Amino acid sequence: MKNELYRIANILLMYGPQISRNGLCDGKIGLILFFYHYSRFTNSKFYNDYADSMLEKVIGQISQLRNYSDSTVIDVGLVISYLVENKFVEGDLNDILYELDHIVLENKFIVCDRLMWNQGIYIVKRLQENAYCKNELLEKTISLLNSELNNIIKTDALVSLGFINSILFFLIFFEKKLTIDVKIIKMKINTFKLLKKTIKLNNYDNVDLRTCLNLINGIEDKSYDWIYPFLIKHKIITNDSFSVKDFNKEVLMNMLYFGNKRVDVPCIKKIKEFIYKIQMDVTEECFFFQDGLIGLGYGLLTQNLNNTNKKDYDTSNYSPDIR
Repeated sequence: MKNELYRIANILLMYGPQISRNGLCDGKIGLILFFYHYSRFTNSKFYNDYADSMLEKVIGQISQLRNYSDSTVIDVGLVISYLVENKFVEGDLNDILYELDHIVLENKFIVCDRLMWNQGIYIVKRLQENAYCKNELLEKTISLLNSELNNIIKTDALVSLGFINSILFFLIFFEKKLTIDVKIIKMKINTFKLLKKTIKLNNYDNVDLRTCLNLINGIEDKSYDWIYPFLIKHKIITNDSFSVKDFNKEVLMNMLYFGNKRVDVPCIKKIKEFIYKIQMDVTEECFFFQDGLIGLGYGLLTQNLNNTNKKDYDTSNYSPDIR
């Protein structure tokens, strides 16, 4: 996989500056994440400096982020938190994310798959870091979630399993932090109603189904017991049908929910074909996390190459030709 990673890195170096957005899934934040990992893998200061420079530019825009979409604001916070936790950068998270915390936590949830799970995951992660671990915030968050779930059920709106997974993620966290009360029980009932409906209507992909199973597996609360056998009856993706885009999405979900849980890597033939196809027709979408090279590169670095002997690939004094 080393040659494939080398090709990915060179393509991203050449075209990365043309990326117009700052998000994790569709912009420069994802690019930054890749190059920090690639720098560590290759032991190359060049890539680390490149990632540092891009990160500084994004952080420099934080004072303007109120004018950005909510997803971009949250992506910046999520990835900065990830980089500090994994010792790619140094600093006090509470100080670094002070302004972002207030921007995110002052906003209400929006009924949109992307914004719901993104904002919620950010809040949960910040609560876990004890920056805003206050019962009133937890209560407010639960009330907002219940309100949105009630609206979805009343309007008979169709939601994805990815959306429901985010709610399950909140439930698991809330049950650990708070004494079970009427609000949490109500949220659980509504979530289970939506889960049954979504599965029966086949409004999910196999990656979301596997993520849901991983979220549920091992939960001690007996009220969840029926979900696992209910879901396991449905078709689970096999390695033969596991595409590169499936891999990229599962890597992203695992990073957000589980902290880089092990994911099966696609065969080398699929990876080479994916890279070649992008090289033949380069567009900005080619650099999106799920659909492009950033997700593939990040996934290969954090999954398949965890046990690689890095001494065999030391490029500490290397600066690539990106002309």
